[in-house]
Amino acid sequence: MNACKGQVLLLVDDTVLVVDNEEDLKHNIAALQEAVREHKLGIHWRKTNIMVVSRKPMECNIKAEEHSVESVEDLGSVPRSKV
Repeated sequence: MNACKGQVLLLVDDTVLVVDNEEDLKHNIAALQEAVREHKLGIHWRKTNIMVVSRKPMECNIKAEEHSVESVEDLGSVPRSKV
């Protein structure tokens, strides 16, 4: 995870990636995937969400391991089964 751009917050079983643009997010997801593989762990991409915080509406289309990562407007819109 040394190669990450922006900020990374690691919690017990959650990770928050804070970046300025979609390119840096893709870079950090790739770095996270590499670190997870090295430690023989996994990421539940179906439980993973992206939240864009911007003054103007933006769309963020991220795919990870062939899964489209869902974009949410706020954490209140995340189903309880995903939290």
